[in-house]
This record gives sequence, structure tokens and C-alpha cells, in this order.
Amino acid sequence: MPSTDILTTIPGILCPTVVFVTTAIFVRGRVLSHGPLPMTSTLIKFNNRLYGLASLWFLLTILLSRMTASYSDSSLLWLLPTDGDRRYAYHLSKFYEYIDILLVLANGGQVALHFGFHHLTTPVLTYVRVLKHHEGWELFATLNALHHVLMYLYFGGISAFRPILRWTGTLQLVMGILAEIRIIWVKLANGEVVWPNMIAGFLLSCYMMLFVREIRMEETEKEEEKNDQDSSGISAVPTSPLTTGLKVD
Repeated sequence: MPSTDILTTIPGILCPTVVFVTTAIFVRGRVLSHGPLPMTSTLIKFNNRLYGLASLWFLLTILLSRMTASYSDSSLLWLLPTDGDRRYAYHLSKFYEYIDILLVLANGGQVALHFGFHHLTTPVLTYVRVLKHHEGWELFATLNALHHVLMYLYFGGISAFRPILRWTGTLQLVMGILAEIRIIWVKLANGEVVWPNMIAGFLLSCYMMLFVREIRMEETEKEEEKNDQDSSGISAVPTSPLTTGLKVD
């Protein structure tokens, strides 16, 4: 893991975030004035498939590293990234996810509160709990990578994954929060620093509350669409998957 990389510092995290927000505002204004940018739908599908496969690679490297950890003479160990490299790659992936919001905006879509808040704050989360204080980081990262595999491939065109996204999204957040509570409990007993885990627990709790909020909003919208259809006899227009509450990671 490059110790001098600018993206591993707080100013280095804030600078690309400011650039991203500025770009997002510009893209939003451009779309409002001239409509969606051409070829954006194709780019969205390609990006989702690409990141779904990248998430699969990341998931497999974590699992294989854990499986081979007890076999020091394993011939696979030299093929796998080091723990530091995996943590660094995971951190960088959260900056890459900014592309999600830009593509959704470029296609004329709306950015949900959870979607936007999550993408803006996860680099801080990974800085604190993956780069600097990384005890137990692999649990949440594994569940998060699994959810990303299913979610991004679903938005890339594999509709069969949709029914389980709500469950994998909930599982990663619940397990992440419980893990942080456990680590805080142990560290307090040992007199160790707990602020990194408190920040992580706070952010994960925010994600969880916004996740539940979007699920409820989605259910309300579906009920209203059903009532409109029943009263008019005309099928309601389906919601674009890019604007649903499922795109939460």
C-alpha cells in the first residue's frame, strides 16, 4: 500500500470529493438544459458489468486469502495480493464508485439520499477503518463485495439477482454495525482507542437508516402505482432501475 499516496490522506480524500460534487452539479445542469447525454445508457450497463466482475475478483481474493492463511506453504499465496494491497484497492474502489452518480445524472436520473450520502462518505469510512485502523475489516468488505457482485450485475442486465439484493444489503450493514459494537466493547475493556470504530459504527448506522427509509419509500410507491392501476385500469409506468432504492451499497 503506497504510504505517500495523496488518496490516503484526509486532504487527498476531500479534494477529489469536491471535484466530483462540482462535476455532478455541472452534469445535472447540462442535462436539465439539453437532455440526457448520448450513449449514457450503454455506458451505465458496461460500467455495472465491469464493476460487478471487479467486485467478484475482490471477493475471491479475500476468501482465498483467508482460506490459505493457515497454509504457509500454499502455492497460491504468492498469487494473491497482500493484505495492504487489498485494503488499498478497496479504498480506491470507493472513489471509482463516484462514476455511478455521474452516469445516473448524465442519463437524466435522480440521485436518492442514501445513494448520494453513501458514495460521498465511504472514502472516509475506508480511510478510517480499512487503511488506518483495520482490525476486522474483512468481514464487512466481504459482505459488501458480495452485495456489489449481485447488485452491479443486476443493473448490468442479470435480473435474477433482484429479489436477494434487499437481503444482502441489510446483511452487510447489520453485520458491520454488530462487528463495530463488539470491537468497541473489547477495546474499552483493554483501554484502547475506539474513535475509529465509533466513526465507522455511526456511518454504517446512517446507511442502515437511509436504506430502511428507501425500502419503505419504494413499497409506498409500488402501492400507489397499484392503486392507480386499479382505479384507472391502465398499467403504471415502471420505475427505472437506476432510480430505485436498490442501488445502495
